[in-house]
Amino acid sequence: MYVNKRLLVHSVQVAKPIADKKDLYGEQEHYDWQELVPVRFEDSSATSGSNNQKERQKNAKLFVYPEHLSNNIAFDDSWLGGKVKFDGVEHEIIHINRFDYPLISHPFCYEIEVR
Repeated sequence: MYVNKRLLVHSVQVAKPIADKKDLYGEQEHYDWQELVPVRFEDSSATSGSNNQKERQKNAKLFVYPEHLSNNIAFDDSWLGGKVKFDGVEHEIIHINRFDYPLISHPFCYEIEVR
């Protein structure tokens, strides 16, 4: 399985939440932003409802291929609630899918859903 590096044209910053550490306003604190280059970030938006009660959701997906990263980073459930910063906008990590190579337990790709 191979992904052409020319398709990975974005760079993002990620921050993992600190367990049980909140600021004065009750918000989760994050620490040391790490830059991930190259990755793929795809925005999407969906609108539902009728004319008077439209609801718009703006979700995005971040595709991380560890073989192309310079830093060795592994995403697991401890990253849920973390932050992803892309083009100056912060997104919250809500779901992480890990795809492994066949026959070995080594990650091929992480698909990270943010909102």
